Amino acid sequence: EEPAAPVSDLQILHDDDALVVLNKPSGLPVLPSELYFESTVLNVLKRLRPDASDTVPHPTHRLGVGTSGLLLCAVGSAARASLSRAFESRTVSKTYRALVCGHVDPAAHRGINDEDDGEALVIDCPIGPVPHSSWGGSVHGALPKGGPGAKPARSIVRVVARCAADGVDPDRTIVEVRIPTGRAHQIRIHMAYLGHPLVGSRRNHRQAARRRRWGPHPRLRRGAE
Repeated sequence: EEPAAPVSDLQILHDDDALVVLNKPSGLPVLPSELYFESTVLNVLKRLRPDASDTVPHPTHRLGVGTSGLLLCAVGSAARASLSRAFESRTVSKTYRALVCGHVDPAAHRGINDEDDGEALVIDCPIGPVPHSSWGGSVHGALPKGGPGAKPARSIVRVVARCAADGVDPDRTIVEVRIPTGRAHQIRIHMAYLGHPLVGSRRNHRQAARRRRWGPHPRLRRGAE
């Protein structure tokens, strides 16, 4: 039996002959997986065009199961090609907001570019497979020195608000993150690399702890693109 997923919370914001725009809730997967088969965005899209399989909208980018936000879905091959080119040429940008652990302080990191206003960080750190000792395989992680399978990844981070510890929750920061590249788990990996893992993301707390001990990497910098 599939885990519960908030299919009824999915909102259709726009629907025409070329494009469907959805507001995806957190907890709803986009594509089928070993855990989810029926409760997916893709199945909702199929039901929008039950008698026209060639015009079923297809997602043109990724949103993780725990991420909420706008999802662009192309209708037909011409629209898919056009949107793919737009993402590849970066005429379409993706911006996210996240709640991370600790107080993000741009001035505390080395490699500062003084041309910006002090509230932006540009993280240039490749992402690729990192050996996982507990089971002999690998997971995606930060590879600041590169290596086999490492792919360039850039995240541009701005502080939106800081939340002081209140006796229940520790210090946290709301950040806005723009990702010119779109690597798997990029924001989660880059924020842990910065030393500020996403709240609730257990997977990256160990890397963030190492990060705080070693200090920031000089390829992390503040500034505009």
